[in-house]
Amino acid sequence: MDTKKTRRLASMFAAGITLLSLPLNQAFAVDECGAEAAGADIINCPAGAYGSGITYTNSDGLTLNLNDAGISSAAGGVLLQSASGINTNELRINAINFGSIVSNGVGGAAVRVFARAQESATIQMDAGTITATGGSYSGLRVDLTNNIAIPGRQARVILNGGAVSSALTYAIGTQINGDADGSSLVEMHGGAITGRHGVRAAILGASPNSKVSPATVLMDGGSILTSSIGIQTRHSGTLPAATSSITVTGGATTVTSGTVGIFVNSELMVKTGAFFQLRIM
Repeated sequence: MDTKKTRRLASMFAAGITLLSLPLNQAFAVDECGAEAAGADIINCPAGAYGSGITYTNSDGLTLNLNDAGISSAAGGVLLQSASGINTNELRINAINFGSIVSNGVGGAAVRVFARAQESATIQMDAGTITATGGSYSGLRVDLTNNIAIPGRQARVILNGGAVSSALTYAIGTQINGDADGSSLVEMHGGAITGRHGVRAAILGASPNSKVSPATVLMDGGSILTSSIGIQTRHSGTLPAATSSITVTGGATTVTSGTVGIFVNSELMVKTGAFFQLRIM
């Protein structure tokens, strides 16, 4: 038998074994938990160490479930983002049960949903540990943007459990950007937040197209331990009928060295009809 041919076949066979032995989660460059179908759909991420994170871009409506204690990421984080356009299907990450996600800020946060069309966006976290280590990166963050006023949209983060920390900015944040219309809401029912800042719901750089755009934080459980700001709602721009409120009925907020624990912040140029409220019960 031809010796060269034998060596070549042996080399090809060995290479095939090497490829087959790679963990499946390492085979994806994007869409790490499986390909997204057209329209609204659900993907459940399997257990695995996602070294480069989990990234879905140009989505037209995805619910991404992290529901296995074996899910972890040492650097990349999780990003779910839509394409600019007319999509109205919600983007949502359910961080129900996972191990640890440590990130220096893929897409601006350790776990982020970025809605760029006409949809609403939500992150819900029930368990696990999230750590944002670099730059001005949040632990959990939801953004809405679109330069067309589309009422009824919502940027929402719900924290029921687990631990979230951020080194330099808000551990949890929601914001409406530019001329986008909608509500910015953070609900904290449990879990623990640590870092420089705690929670912020914001309406940023808005024009009169944003007619209502409420920024709201509701806290009835969990704990916040920060060195600067505990809870904040913020408006900037011109919002004729803006509303901003913080309601605390439970849980604990501790600021170790900053001057502000909980505050409602307005930078509005037009305040006619605006309503701002802080309630601690």
